[in-house]
Amino acid sequence: MVLRLFVQPNEGKHWIVPKRHEPLPANSTIENSVVASTALAAAYTSYSRGFSRRIGHTGGLSAPATFIRASARAGIWCACIGAATNWYYHYAFTTPVVELSQVETTPWKVWEKTDKYTVDDGFLAGAGVGLASGLVSAVFLRRMPVSWFAKCVGMTNVGAFAGITGSHAYFHYKGERQTAATALEEWKKRRNMEFHWIYWNKLFMSRLPPLWQGYVVFNGIFKANSLPEEALKTPEKYGVVGIAAPAEQQESSADGAAQPTAEEEYTGYYFKSYDHSENLRNINLELTRSTLKDMYENKTRLLEDSQWVIAELGRKQHEYCHLDSQADDDERQRRQREIQLLELTFNRLRIDADQVARKIELWELAVQQKVAWESSSTDKSTPAPSSSLKSDDTAAAIKAWTAPQVHINPAAHIPSQSVEEFIKFRDQLVSEIATFEAKEKTSTGKDRKNVTSDLKDARALLRAADMLIWESENKVKKLQQAQEAAATVSAASKEKQQQQQQQQVEQSSKYQDKDIPVPADSGIKKSTSSSVVDKEAADEVKEPNKENMAQDETDAPNAAANIDKDED
Repeated sequence: MVLRLFVQPNEGKHWIVPKRHEPLPANSTIENSVVASTALAAAYTSYSRGFSRRIGHTGGLSAPATFIRASARAGIWCACIGAATNWYYHYAFTTPVVELSQVETTPWKVWEKTDKYTVDDGFLAGAGVGLASGLVSAVFLRRMPVSWFAKCVGMTNVGAFAGITGSHAYFHYKGERQTAATALEEWKKRRNMEFHWIYWNKLFMSRLPPLWQGYVVFNGIFKANSLPEEALKTPEKYGVVGIAAPAEQQESSADGAAQPTAEEEYTGYYFKSYDHSENLRNINLELTRSTLKDMYENKTRLLEDSQWVIAELGRKQHEYCHLDSQADDDERQRRQREIQLLELTFNRLRIDADQVARKIELWELAVQQKVAWESSSTDKSTPAPSSSLKSDDTAAAIKAWTAPQVHINPAAHIPSQSVEEFIKFRDQLVSEIATFEAKEKTSTGKDRKNVTSDLKDARALLRAADMLIWESENKVKKLQQAQEAAATVSAASKEKQQQQQQQQVEQSSKYQDKDIPVPADSGIKKSTSSSVVDKEAADEVKEPNKENMAQDETDAPNAAANIDKDED
C-alpha cells in the first residue's frame, strides 16, 4: 500500500503545522480516535462485568460481545468528534496563520503515496482484517447476540487498533520510529515559539475565535513566555536544530532568478543608497561633459529615427486602408504585422530617448552642483560643506544647486501627483515589510541574515517615504490655504468695486432725473453711464412738452433754493 492517510492542510508550509515524517501517521487524529475508543471499550467492559447490576447490565452478553459492541459505539463517537475537532482546528486557526504569512496554502489530501511503509499502512491492514472477521462472524457465527453492524464496526475498530500498535512496535524495533519522533519533537519546539509572534499580533488575535485566542494565550504563557528575544530570532543557538526549513523556504531558495548562487554575494532586495557628496567629489567635469555631448547626439538620433518610423507608420496605414478588395488574407495579415512592428519600434525608440533625456537631466544637475560647490569653497581641491555658507548667501546657493525650472514655480506649485506616488511607495513598502517579517520568523542561518538586512532597508525607506509625504502634504495644505485666502480677498475686492460702481450709477441717475448739477467732489462723471437715462433725455429733447417746460421753470427756483440750502 505505502500510503499516508488524511494529510493535513499546509503540512510543512509553516512552523505551526508540523511535518510528520515517515513512518509516523500523517494525521494523529486517526490513531488517537482508534486507541481512545478501544481503551474506552475495554474500560467499559471491565466495569460492566464487575458492576453489572449498578449499570443495568442484564448479564446476557459475554465479555467479548460487550467489548465488541462498546468498541463499535465508542469508535463511531470518537471518529466523529476527532474529525470535527481536527477540521475546526485547521479551518479556524492554522489556515489563517499560514495565510497571514503570505504562504501559498495546500488543501486536504485523503491519501498520499510514499516510498516507505507507515503506521497508516498498518492501520489499513488491521482495519481490513477486522472488517473481514466481522463479516464472517455476522454471516456464519450467529450465536453472539449483537447486530451485524455492531460486529463489523467493532471488529474493524479492534483490528485497526491491533494494526496501529503492531506497526509502532515494528518501526520502534527497526529504529525508524525514534528518528521520526525526534524530528517531530524538534519541530514542535520551534512551533512553540510561533505563539509568541501570534500573541503580539493584536490585529490578528482579534480576528480569531475566543477558543483559539485562549489556545494561543495558553501556549504562549506555558511554552514561549519565558523565552529570551534571541531565542525567537535565532532558535538554533538554544538547541532547536536538526529540522529542515518549511517548504516555502526551500521553494524560494530553489528559485534561481531571485536567489544568488553559492559563489555570488547577496546584494540585497533594494538598491543600495549612495553618498552624494562622495559622488560629486569623484566627478570628472571634462569627461562628464564629453559624455553629455555624446548623450545629446544619441538622443537626437533616437528622436529623428522615431519621427521617421511614425512617418513610415502613417504610410503603411494608408496603404492598408486603401488595399484592393482582391487582396488575400496573407497580404492583409502581413501588412497588419508590419503596422504592429512599426508601432512597437516607435514605442521603444521613444522610451530609449526618454531614458537618455532623464539621464542627461540628472548628469547636468550633478555638473551644475559640482561647479557651484567648488566655487563656494576656499580650497578648490576640497569642496566646502554647506554649513560654511553665510546665511545671506543661502538662498542664492540653493538656487545654484537646483535645476532651472521653465514651466513651473517650485515655491508655488502644488505637487499633488508626486504625493500620490509617495503614498504608492509607502503602501508598497508596508506590504514588503510584512512579507519580510513573516520570512524572518521562518528563516534560519544565512537566509535569516539576508532577510533581516532587507527588512532593515525597507524600514529605512518607509521612514523616508513618511517624511516626504509629511513635508509634501504640509506644503500642499499651506499653498491651498494661501490660494483660498487670495481668492477670498479677490472676491471681496471685486464685490466692493461692484458696489462702488453701482452707487455711482444710482447717484448719477438721481441727479440727472432732477436736472441737478453734479457736485465736483461726488466722484461722478458728467457724462452718464446709464443708457436708459440717455435715451429718455434724447426723447425729451425731440418732443418737448410745454406743460413740462412751464413746470420746470416753476421748479427751477425751488431747486436752486434747495441747493443753496444744502450748501449752507
